Amino acid sequence: MLKVLVADADEFERHGLRRALEGDGHHVLEAADRDQALAVAQHTALDAAILDISLPANSAGEGWSRTTLGFELTRMLKAARPELGLILFSAYEQHLEDFLTLLATGVRGVAYCLKGRRPSALLPTLKRVMAGRVEIDPEVHTRAHTVANELRDRLTPLERPWVERAVMALPQLTIQEARAAMLLAASCSPEGVARKLAIQRADNLICRVYAKLGLDTVPQECPELRQVSLVIKACHIHALEDHVV
Repeated sequence: MLKVLVADADEFERHGLRRALEGDGHHVLEAADRDQALAVAQHTALDAAILDISLPANSAGEGWSRTTLGFELTRMLKAARPELGLILFSAYEQHLEDFLTLLATGVRGVAYCLKGRRPSALLPTLKRVMAGRVEIDPEVHTRAHTVANELRDRLTPLERPWVERAVMALPQLTIQEARAAMLLAASCSPEGVARKLAIQRADNLICRVYAKLGLDTVPQECPELRQVSLVIKACHIHALEDHVV
C-alpha cells in the first residue's frame, strides 16, 4: 500500500483520483492548495504525489500561477524526498517547456499528463514514476527528440563521451539492471535500490550497471564526472528519445 498525496483545487478531480487509488489498495491524502500539500508532506512519509500544476498557494487563492506553482511544489517535495514518485497534471499543453526545464535540473521519477483521461488510467503511470521513470503524455511529446538534442548540447566536453556511451548501452541492460539504473537516476541510494527491488544488497548489481554503461572507469578524481550524474543525464536523453524510460 502506497501513501499518495492528491493535490488539486478541484474537489471533483480529487474525488475521482481518490476512488481510483483506494480501489487499487492505496492510502490517499488530499490537499486543495500548496500550503495544505506541504503540511501533509511534512507530517507523512509519502510514497507518491499527484499534483495539479495550477494549484493556488493557499485557500485564499493567493499566489495563483498557471505556469510555475505546481513545479515549485514539485521541486520542494523532491528536495525533501528524492525517491517520491510524482505525476504532474494539467489541462493545458503549454507546460511542456516547464516540465522539460524541470528534467534538465536532474529530477527523475516524474510524469507530465494532460487532464481528461480516466483516473484509473493513471495507475500504470504511477507505478512507472515510482520506479524512477520519466513519462510525457503522448499528446504533447512531439518536441521530445529535439529537446534530447538540446540536452546533449548542454553536456560539457568531459561529460559527452561518457553520457553518449551510456545512452547507447541502456537498451542492453537486463530488466533488473535497467530498473536499478532508473532508480539510481531517481536519486535512490544503494539501500533504496535494494529495498525497491526486494533484494538483500544492491552493491554488486550497481557495479554491474556501471560496467555495462561504460562508467566503471570514470576518473574518481574528477568532480565533474560523477557516475550517478552521468547516469541521470543518460537516462534523461534516452527517455526523451523514446518518450518513456
